[in-house]
Amino acid sequence: MARISKELLKIRKALEHGDSEFLVDLAPVDDSDLSRWLAVIKGPAETPYYPYKFKLAIEVPASYPMVPPTIKFVSDAKAGIRVPPHCNVDRRTGEICLDILKPEGWSPIWDILHVVQAIHILLQEPVPDSPLDVDMANILKNNDMSAYNGIIRYFLTETDSP
Repeated sequence: MARISKELLKIRKALEHGDSEFLVDLAPVDDSDLSRWLAVIKGPAETPYYPYKFKLAIEVPASYPMVPPTIKFVSDAKAGIRVPPHCNVDRRTGEICLDILKPEGWSPIWDILHVVQAIHILLQEPVPDSPLDVDMANILKNNDMSAYNGIIRYFLTETDSP
């Protein structure tokens, strides 16, 4: 866990200095347990995810950085935070399909901050060829960005959806 302790210091400095415009917060749930983290990211500008915020639950395994962390989107009803509708996200579970989160795509070169940044980029640049939401992927494959963006806006503003 020495590596993760160093990462925590780096992240705190970045947050203090405002070095990360996409990141609202990234920290362990409890400073005495560096295996469970929460992140809050801003929706990318010039996308239907803006100005919303999204929460990520991060589990750091004991064998990190040799294996990737487990990261998923989570809802926070009190804060009005929802799992984002996206072709690479399962809205029910928050699971994220991103190569670097898989053992075969992971490299110890990655760190928590940059993985969270990659997820932020994924919101801007969906990959319909590896979907967790097939319907959203099909809309993208048909190049119907108006429908895709409309669905995102609908689910992010719909008050009755989870």
